[in-house]
Amino acid sequence: MWAREFEKIVAGRGVEAALVEPPPSFAGVRLEEFFAECLVHVKGQAAGLPFVLEPWQREFLAEFDRLDELGCRIYSRGLLGVPRGNGKSPLAAGRALFDLVTKPDAPDVFTCAASRDQARIVLDYARGFAAQGPLAELLEVGRHEIRNPLNGGTLKALSADGPLQHGLNPTSVTIDELHSFRTSKTEELFDAIDTSLKRPDAHWLSITTATGDRASLLGRQLAEITGTLEIERPQRGLWVARDEAVGLLAYWYGAGENDDFEDEALWRAVNPASFVSLGALGKQRRSPTMPRTTFARLHLNAPVLEERELWIPLPEWERLGGGPGVPEGARVCVGLDGSRTFDTTAVAVASRAEDGRIDVAVRVFSTRLDAPHHVHHAGGRIDFEDVEAHAIDLFDRYLIAEAAFDPRYLDRSAELLERRLPAATLIEVEPSSRAMRDALAALERGVLDGVLRHDNDPVLREHLAWTVADRADSGELRRVSKADRTRPIDAVIAVALAYWRASQPGKKPARAMSW
Repeated sequence: MWAREFEKIVAGRGVEAALVEPPPSFAGVRLEEFFAECLVHVKGQAAGLPFVLEPWQREFLAEFDRLDELGCRIYSRGLLGVPRGNGKSPLAAGRALFDLVTKPDAPDVFTCAASRDQARIVLDYARGFAAQGPLAELLEVGRHEIRNPLNGGTLKALSADGPLQHGLNPTSVTIDELHSFRTSKTEELFDAIDTSLKRPDAHWLSITTATGDRASLLGRQLAEITGTLEIERPQRGLWVARDEAVGLLAYWYGAGENDDFEDEALWRAVNPASFVSLGALGKQRRSPTMPRTTFARLHLNAPVLEERELWIPLPEWERLGGGPGVPEGARVCVGLDGSRTFDTTAVAVASRAEDGRIDVAVRVFSTRLDAPHHVHHAGGRIDFEDVEAHAIDLFDRYLIAEAAFDPRYLDRSAELLERRLPAATLIEVEPSSRAMRDALAALERGVLDGVLRHDNDPVLREHLAWTVADRADSGELRRVSKADRTRPIDAVIAVALAYWRASQPGKKPARAMSW
């Protein structure tokens, strides 16, 4: 049907009829026919074959393009989560071309990604589709855009690498790999897109794999969706969320972070594309360069961090949660770590309970709203008067036995501690000292031995989730650092210092010398 319509266009006949919007009840059918009759695969084993939508693709797109009784779009925002290798980019390119061809009002269609190179991946697929078959006679394919001379429409690529365009008035935007939107510039680009949906049928559609970063844009979106909307689970490996009031539809094919990543039935369930084989997935899983959680995030779409980015596995940490907290009047040790600008400052306490467990708690002060924190300090600098007021409150609430701290940034707070504590109970710990290594090793042992107990503080969990371990060949822990320079880990260091001292009451620490 579509091929015949385009033949009429090329011949100069039936232009108006070809550009008239289809009846609402046939919207999904037209999309399916457009793919099958106008698009030919340009890469892979299917190269040269018609692009026939698979059942899972048809189901999602039919629901996403559903119209109400007045013929208006129900959903203006779509999120489709699928693992790597399930044809995200070709699907995104075909969907963008559909809007370029079928909308009569000079459509402005965009593909979008965090980087210029990623944005061009989808555009290059679209250029390949447009350069062959019926579309080749209709569209003008350039290096940086595709034009439709019949309706005045254009298809272009957007990225955070280029200039941000807050004056956008798009018909549709297809966002590739939303998990990569992790900087302020990429979030600004997303906000520009999300606030630009002014046309009656304007919409964006994000097709992405998962992220293990709960503080990222995608992580926050998924947390809000799963925390506020009713979740449908029509089959294993798929959940669906709909909010027709705000125009949001989410389909998510993926494993949970606590699922068995070795279960091949799960592999099949979360990879909906028929061309993804268990044999190919098995080769990926058995590859010596493929860590378990990397496989889980990329090929099972599980919201986990890669193993090389984790010091303490989050499941190990989470099993130690649910503690009563540190009771008033308890004997505690204090740990402090932080900075003056950009990052965070953390004050932790640790106390050994009657049952032998060591309870820990922390308070995090931040100059940045996007960093996990309990208290925000505006103006770009830590308000140390506020930090010190919290420290004074600790003296009122607990019996403080010792305090360990990083002397580089906390000299003012150290003076306050000196006025309250004997000098022998104040321990300066440089980041690259033997004492710091001992503190980190003590915290690691406390987690692995099940001695440590925490109160399920999500801020502390997020700091831990971005803590990387550097080990010697023997496996001995040498130091920890940030998996991402934009993600603070000060809460982990403060807790390690407090736990270390609480686990060794009365034991004189090793001399804090550089190593």
